[in-house]
Amino acid sequence: MKILKNQYRDFVNLLHFDSKVQWNPITKKFTAPDEVWNAYLRDFPNQRHMRNEKYEEYENMKLVFGGMRRLARSHSQPCEVRKNEILKQEVDLTNDDDEDDEICTELRSVESATKQMMIHIMQGRSMVEENKKINVWEAIKEIPNLSNHVQYKALSMIQKLEMRDIFVSMSVEDRLGWIQWNTQRKT
Repeated sequence: MKILKNQYRDFVNLLHFDSKVQWNPITKKFTAPDEVWNAYLRDFPNQRHMRNEKYEEYENMKLVFGGMRRLARSHSQPCEVRKNEILKQEVDLTNDDDEDDEICTELRSVESATKQMMIHIMQGRSMVEENKKINVWEAIKEIPNLSNHVQYKALSMIQKLEMRDIFVSMSVEDRLGWIQWNTQRKT
């Protein structure tokens, strides 16, 4: 949760850096003119990834963390604590009780959205890993005339060397050359 909050904070900082920075919900990327990106990256060089990376969960993070920030500003105490203090004061609770119920309902909604977002992110990560495995295997199968033995050996080597992305981005000819080079018996 702390990692996601920090990532959301970086998103907010980027959006507040310059009014020309925009969120594109279609591409799931932040956009800005080159001069704005150059100025931002000069001030925050460790944020270079934000220029080209997709952020599939930004809207969910905005819902969860933006909602939490708004609630924290409006009521600094948890709803049960605030409700108990109001009861101790022996005042008319009609309006405050409705307000507290509304806040508690909104907090529950934010909590539920947070849980759903976490589940979605975790499932997304496992899907990405699964897709990488499938893509490597598909990339190997695209190479003509490789025996099963060579295909399996190549797959093992690619995973062991953690070079899935590089291998998949190679041309079919380069993949074949890489496999031939790495599966030949070293003498």
